[in-house]
Amino acid sequence: MIRPKIICAMLAISLIIAGVSCQNDKNDVAPTPSRPPSPADSYESENTEAISKALISGKAPLKDAFWNEGYSDFVRKINLFSNKVTTKIGFNQEKNIAVSPLSIFMALSMAADCANGDTRQELLDALGITYDELIANISLLNSYCNRVFSNEEDSKKANLIKCVNSLWLNANAKAKQDGVNSLNTLFYTDVFKLLPNTDVNQTITSYIKNETNGLLSPDLQIRQDTYMVLMNVVYLRDIWNDFANDLELTSNKYKFRNYSNSISQLQLLTGTYFPGKAVSTDSYRKFYTKTNNFTLTFYVPNEGHSVDEIYNADVFNDDTQYILEDEDFSYTTRCLFPEFTAEYDDNIAGIINDLGVKKFFIDGECDFSNITDAQVCCSKIKHVTKLDVKRSGIEGAAVTAISMVNSAGFGPEKKEINYDFVVDRSFAYVLSYDGVPVFTGVVKNVE
Repeated sequence: MIRPKIICAMLAISLIIAGVSCQNDKNDVAPTPSRPPSPADSYESENTEAISKALISGKAPLKDAFWNEGYSDFVRKINLFSNKVTTKIGFNQEKNIAVSPLSIFMALSMAADCANGDTRQELLDALGITYDELIANISLLNSYCNRVFSNEEDSKKANLIKCVNSLWLNANAKAKQDGVNSLNTLFYTDVFKLLPNTDVNQTITSYIKNETNGLLSPDLQIRQDTYMVLMNVVYLRDIWNDFANDLELTSNKYKFRNYSNSISQLQLLTGTYFPGKAVSTDSYRKFYTKTNNFTLTFYVPNEGHSVDEIYNADVFNDDTQYILEDEDFSYTTRCLFPEFTAEYDDNIAGIINDLGVKKFFIDGECDFSNITDAQVCCSKIKHVTKLDVKRSGIEGAAVTAISMVNSAGFGPEKKEINYDFVVDRSFAYVLSYDGVPVFTGVVKNVE
């Protein structure tokens, strides 16, 4: 039986919360701090001490990542999962939507590592991977998704992508050391124990706010008797070019057709020319622009078609390549697109259940025995996001919270042809990093 909701934001945070009667485990985590936690929270300083005292086990250092063929296939499967789950979340929404498939994938992967038997298999089947593939590649994914792209004295201004995992335990919860070690080794997970009389929500909100540079401060509405919380936080920020210049605006205003068929007159951002000519089908057009490190792909419906028609897995799975050149010409295209903000805040447990994850949600049938002998099951999966695309750059954050309760040579020079790809109506988008979809969604209306 699927129970209540959880949260997420334009950062990515994944939580798993479990409430149960406490049982004594032989292999419990020793409550001995091994190192200070992540940088002290500067927004909610009153909680810094609580977070510091809560630390039991520090994360393992991230390893150097080496791209390989197996990881390339793993990323392909992440994209298939992304296209499946995010189109279910964003379909028929009447507002601008941002979904973080990276956050959801990481949260469910941690849950799969904590689970056993049919519970684990259902989670893996929904993710579209095997456990061997998870073991072989998840550390690489974590490594690639923790990058600082610029040297800034003030870390709050650095351009980066961050993917941070943590396990929060109720004061009376018992976690198996082997399970904790696995989370630490594969996911670089920090482990915290919430002390008695600690305000759980204030402490975790403070942690999230710090890890997302203040962009997210969600109230996850976690009950004091919640057994455990598995949490992933994703945060990104980047500029459009090496000089950190704002994008130019078009000199003329364009008519942008909103989802309601109203028209907004606005100047569009002028992207850089990138190689290729837009993919064009009967129902939509597709092209991309880039920040220094991320790729933003736009899917724009053709006249007579709506964004709801093209916001589906078949469209996102279409891997038709951009035409770079032919016998006579090479092609480049730039995107002219609006600034936009997109967000999401809802329980996605029903969607994950629809993907075939059943026993994870059923009291008495959920097997979470890799991390605890207590009988727990998932009560809600809250996803909260926020994504800002502006003249100055991009910033995004997301939270996914899973609550567990008891129960060759050069040819002749070719003439270049340049195109403009005008995003002039409601559109879908994918923001990716090294092929990994970090945010996807739809933009129905612009101001």
